[in-house]
This record gives sequence, structure tokens and C-alpha cells, in this order.
Amino acid sequence: MKLIKCHTHKILLCFVFLTACQDSKPVYENKNALYGKNKNLVKLISDSSFSIHLSDSAIISESIQFLEDKDKKYVIFANYNKTALEFYNLKSGGLEFRYHFENNIRKAAGFYVHNMDSIFIYSDGLKLLLLSDLNGPIKTYDLSSAINDTKVMACSPMISASNSFYLIGDTLLYSGFKAGEPPTLSSPPRFYSAKLMLKTGSVKNLNKYPEIYNGHNWGGLHFREPYVTYNPEKQIYISSLPASHDLIITDLRTDTETAVCAGSNFVDKISSLDQPVSRDKIDKVVINKFFYKSGSYRNIIYDKYRDIYYRVVEYPSDEKEIDMYGLSDKRIGIIILNNKFEIIGETKLEHGESVWTYFVSPDGLCMLNYKNDNEENAKFDIFKLTKI
Repeated sequence: MKLIKCHTHKILLCFVFLTACQDSKPVYENKNALYGKNKNLVKLISDSSFSIHLSDSAIISESIQFLEDKDKKYVIFANYNKTALEFYNLKSGGLEFRYHFENNIRKAAGFYVHNMDSIFIYSDGLKLLLLSDLNGPIKTYDLSSAINDTKVMACSPMISASNSFYLIGDTLLYSGFKAGEPPTLSSPPRFYSAKLMLKTGSVKNLNKYPEIYNGHNWGGLHFREPYVTYNPEKQIYISSLPASHDLIITDLRTDTETAVCAGSNFVDKISSLDQPVSRDKIDKVVINKFFYKSGSYRNIIYDKYRDIYYRVVEYPSDEKEIDMYGLSDKRIGIIILNNKFEIIGETKLEHGESVWTYFVSPDGLCMLNYKNDNEENAKFDIFKLTKI
């Protein structure tokens, strides 16, 4: 058996980044109002782990999902080599069944299982979304016209553990982005989330990038990637953007936004790239060093079992750390927020630990251990809250 580990986030950093033409702008500094002021009442500790025995050619990527169905708990992996979703029983750690979609959609790039009656498969290249159940296809949605609309800079869905679809009644929420920077401040609004109306197939853009992204060079890719989560009880959609200390909370009953500062104790300010926006090409080494020397934010995760939130922070690296660890994974931490979005703790993780592949279960925050040498098993460490 062979485990294929797929890291799309590392692939993103290897492109030459394109930006649009505009007059040079001063470097923007996004200061953290909570820098050094956050309380540390709790922390996350990993005290146990478990393994899932993967099938031949199963793919470990950011696109996994935890699902509770009746009395069973599943961890779902994509196996694109077999054009299937694989449902692993969390209790036994073994493969329970496969859902095949080989004749229904080509070039699948992501999935979302709301329940056994609502399974979504997304084809990024074709911009097609397939809705099906275990018996087969129900309907196909073409998102290309909405994504390619020239009147707005709409988002192209990115499906992963940190950028999932969310089905709410007959509406499907999704998030994503397009690479590059807007040409001018008067360019069409640029969105990173949208709603798909399943009954009509129409798309309504939802969240657009905040003001800090306008007129400054952020490199085009990493700092553009949105991270989202959903709280069904409060009907709120929460966004975490890499260049912002704030969380953006969208009330889906009114589509109104509220910004709440949720910055790290160890990231004072985030500055835009010290390059004029008029640069149409920037060397990837410059981009990578800018990324690793900058603080930034990633995943926002809602833990429904404990009614709290986790926000992933990427700490800035100095030259010594870059020389020691190279331009690989940055050291990260997890900010813990209560249900009022008040910070109650921040846990620094060790170098090499990552929150790219994860899910939340009744046991805690389960994160894939990438340092596991057994390629036939996916080993997950369970992180639990502990009072300080």
C-alpha cells in the first residue's frame, strides 16, 4: 500500500506571481490592537492519537471531512485515482465503503458530504458542481458564468478542510479566490465567497476583500487565500484572511458583516510587500522570503462540541530560522476564542506540526501528523483544551 501525500499549499508558493499595473503605493502596515494583551486561560495539549489504515493510492490532502451519520462516525478521504470517496469508520480505523463518481464528473478537485443524500463533487477545471446521493447523480451546476463575470471579480471555489462548502437549506456557501492583484482602486469589487441557489442555479456574491487589500501588493496568492467556517446555531459565517488581524463575521440572515479583532499575542503588524504594485512579475524567491518573514493568519475552525473557535496563526521567521528549516512550513500557533470571539488562549506548536489536514470530533481537534513514517496509515494527534 502506498500513501500519496498531496500538499497544494506548497505548490501555490512555487508560482511566479502576477500583479496588475498601477502607480507605486507605500507599504501598508496592519497593526494588531490586541498585540501582547490577550489572556491565556487555556491551551491545547496533544495527549493521544489514532490511526486510519488507508487503501492503496488513497490521497492525503487538505480535502478530508468528518461526518456523523446516525450511530457511526466517518473520516472521508478522496481517492481520485479510483475516482471515489472513501468512508473510513473512525471506531475501527478501516475502510467501510466507497462512493464512486467516475462516470458523473471529470477532473474532480474537491468534495463536500453534507449527508448521505447530499454529496457534492467539484471539478475545478470545468467549473462544474455535481450534486448526488449514494444512488447516483441528481443535478449538475455550471459555475463558469458566475466565476467569469467581468462586472465583478468573483471567486473560484477552493475545497479543503479549511474552505468547505456549507449547505444551508437550499443555499450552498462556498469560498475561494483568483490569483493576482486588482488593476486599480476603481476595479470591480473582488469577492472571496458566494452563495449558490440550488433551486435556480443562480449565484450571489457574498464577502469581498476589506480595504486593507486595496492598492497594496500582497503577492497575489498566499495572502489572498480565504479561510472560513460556519456556526449553524447562530447562522454566522466566519472568515479569516491572512493579512488581517480581524475576523469577519457575516450574519447570514441579513448578510451584514462585523469585524472583530482576533490577533496573535506574537504578531504586531503585517506589512504589504515592499514592491510597487506596477511590478507585473516578482521573483518567487522574493515572494517566498516575504511570506516567511511575515506574520499571517490561516484557518478559522468552529468546534461545535465545545462551542469555541480555533484560529491558526503563522509566526514570522527570522533569517536564522529560514537557514535552519528552509522555506518549508512556518511555525504556527492556534488562537482559542470563546463563543463571544474573546481570546482565551494561544498555543504555539512545534516546527513541523501543521493544521492543513484536520477535523473536529467529540474527542477534540484532530490534526494529521505529517512526521509519521508509516505510509500505510494516516496518524492523527488529538488536541484537547486544558486550563492553565
